[in-house]
Amino acid sequence: MTMNAAEHWQAWLERWGGAYDTDEERRAAYRDAKANLARLTEAADHLDRDRERGEQEP
Repeated sequence: MTMNAAEHWQAWLERWGGAYDTDEERRAAYRDAKANLARLTEAADHLDRDRERGEQEP
């Protein structure tokens, strides 16, 4: 199941929102989480491509 942006934000808020005192902190943390997820996804995709080409992991 793929979530739209609003659903993803709501799910994140339900899970992590209570850890932050203000809406500004929550929005900043969500931006950071999305950026971290994008970097992890990019790294995993790179490893998958390397494996498909038969290259060894370091």
